[in-house]
Amino acid sequence: MPQGNREGEFDLSDKTYDGLEEAGHLSQGLGQLVDGRLGQDNFRLDLAGNGKGYEWIGWKNDTPGWAGHPLELLFEFDKLRNFSAAHLHTNNLFSKEVQVFSHARAFFSTTPNLFNGEAVHFSYMPDLVLEHARNVTIKLHQRVGRWIKLQLYFASRWILLSEISFDSAPVTANFTERPEEDADLTSTETGREYPPQRDEVKRTQTRRYRNNVTSSVIAPKLETAGEGSKHHYIGFVIGALTVVILVLVAAIVFIVFRNYRIKTSASLSGLPVEDDKPAENEKVGVSFL
Repeated sequence: MPQGNREGEFDLSDKTYDGLEEAGHLSQGLGQLVDGRLGQDNFRLDLAGNGKGYEWIGWKNDTPGWAGHPLELLFEFDKLRNFSAAHLHTNNLFSKEVQVFSHARAFFSTTPNLFNGEAVHFSYMPDLVLEHARNVTIKLHQRVGRWIKLQLYFASRWILLSEISFDSAPVTANFTERPEEDADLTSTETGREYPPQRDEVKRTQTRRYRNNVTSSVIAPKLETAGEGSKHHYIGFVIGALTVVILVLVAAIVFIVFRNYRIKTSASLSGLPVEDDKPAENEKVGVSFL
């Protein structure tokens, strides 16, 4: 990953990284993002006596050469694993130009520097009300790989992270990717930032898994079949309700039309209208016992 930035009195670099640092880039090691220590809400305070922002690593989007590009982090694991989620502890002090990333993409690979297939896409709704730090979870939908490349897109000037962890399990079945069937995405998708998208996995028909790993491809098909039956049931209910409503409307129209014809026929025939009240010149007889 790129080394964190230093600006003024704040040192937002990774100060415990045990790997190599060359030309502002860290590799082959571990550091503060996996030390288990979560940063406080306000990174501008020195609560533990280690310096302001010690628990946080920060990157800013106006770094030379970064215009329109995401922050990119690469993770290597001990063996092939099945990933269900990634958890990123992020800062959201938006009054100081720090926000949770607006959009993220995760790429998976079984060989170094060759990320085939579609990425997992995730978008985050901006929070401009609460400034507390929070844990953001990205569902990885049982994707398989040994290397993960995370791309985080800026929502403001700064992105601050203090911890990253993954939910995963080792893959025991044989697994083979077919690089010739998928486009190499390492040299594409490097343009300007993407608009927010829903949390979803974009799968293509050209991607195939072998043996037990094919469950990640079969599951969406089963979900599609279930959704189709639900759509048929909903369509039947809507159709039945429409017929009932039309029958009721027809009955009301018939009743109104029938009453109108009766009144029209009575007025044309000249029939007197009965009146229970006595006429003004009618004498009323009264008898006394």
